[in-house]
Amino acid sequence: MNDIAKPVTQWIAENAGWTIVILVFVFSLFFEFSKIKLSPITALLNWVGSRLIGGLKKDIAELKVDTNKKIDELKKDTEEKIYELNTKTTNALNEIKTNVTNNSEETKKRLEQIELSQDKAAIARIKAHVLNFSRSLRVGEKHTEEDFKNLIKENEEYERLVKHNHWTNDVYKADYEFLYHEYQRCQRENDFLK
Repeated sequence: MNDIAKPVTQWIAENAGWTIVILVFVFSLFFEFSKIKLSPITALLNWVGSRLIGGLKKDIAELKVDTNKKIDELKKDTEEKIYELNTKTTNALNEIKTNVTNNSEETKKRLEQIELSQDKAAIARIKAHVLNFSRSLRVGEKHTEEDFKNLIKENEEYERLVKHNHWTNDVYKADYEFLYHEYQRCQRENDFLK
């Protein structure tokens, strides 16, 4: 053993600089010096790790770029579809509003026509009743006071309908006046049918 120690000691004495570097390297394998950031094992493992996963890092970066592009495309496509859906919905609602308005106006016209035809029918009925009643009075038939009062009420309805529809009161008026005078006469003379 002495044989080996002599040449090593001699080499260490001749190469003091290299000896210090080798000692620092050996100690740095096991210890980390705070002032000197020399950690060969860490550096070696980092180098080996970067060699092993270097391609993987590149693949991950490319995947990230591709994913971002696809997300942007999906976002753009979704925004376009939402815009298209909003446009279609707005158009459909406007069409529904237009149809409702048209239907409402059409319904209003129909109701007005129905009301007008009902008014005409009521006028015709009242007119026929008054004309028949006055004709019967002219031939000498007697009626009850209640019959006269019903015709007076019907005349009020007749007058309201004529005024509401802006119609002119025709021949009916003369017959009603005759009927009303007969009513007043029957009241004075107490000449009603009993």
